[in-house]
Amino acid sequence: MAHLMDAPGVALAMGARAWGPDQVREWERSITEDGSRLVVGAALESTSGRVVAATVSTVTGGPVADQHDTAVMPAHRRKGLASRVKATQALRVHDLFPHVRALAVTIDMENTAMSAVNRSLRYRRVGERLLVEESLSHL
Repeated sequence: MAHLMDAPGVALAMGARAWGPDQVREWERSITEDGSRLVVGAALESTSGRVVAATVSTVTGGPVADQHDTAVMPAHRRKGLASRVKATQALRVHDLFPHVRALAVTIDMENTAMSAVNRSLRYRRVGERLLVEESLSHL
């Protein structure tokens, strides 16, 4: 989870923080407070068994699930792992929750690598939102 902060523009959407097991469990609790089901997919390094890529989705009773974060450890980037974990996650969500017809993702426009991954998986842009950060120190 700490490597999410490597993504372009993520600082506006998510503040930096230490990510240990307790912090990850707390974040998982917070994104499922509304009764959503959590689905986590990961790629493991064959020699060590360490998680080197992961993606997280939440599913409600509606037809659209949310795919939250996808991260790949720096040493394992540019090997297609983001595409693999996202594609596998979509299939898993479909298998576990047949009522889900689509996955929604939010990506900073500067994150061209993840935009390319999503295009390769045939995701399509359906809208845009603008996040603005304003300093209140001058008040």
